[in-house]
Amino acid sequence: NNNGGGCATPKAKRFRIPEKLSCPPAPMKKRVTSSNLSSKRSPINFFNSPDIEIFFLFASQKNISS
Repeated sequence: NNNGGGCATPKAKRFRIPEKLSCPPAPMKKRVTSSNLSSKRSPINFFNSPDIEIFFLFASQKNISS
């Protein structure tokens, strides 16, 4: 086996990657539990209505004065 002093890939059976006989199972999808999620969420708090009314009051006064 004269390969000129270079490197060579081992070709003996003991160096080969073993063949798989069957494919692994597909990954399972996560369950969606929408009814449980909605009960655990806290309600979303937006601006109080007086805060919004004051904002628009000042915004409209600024537009009138300009």
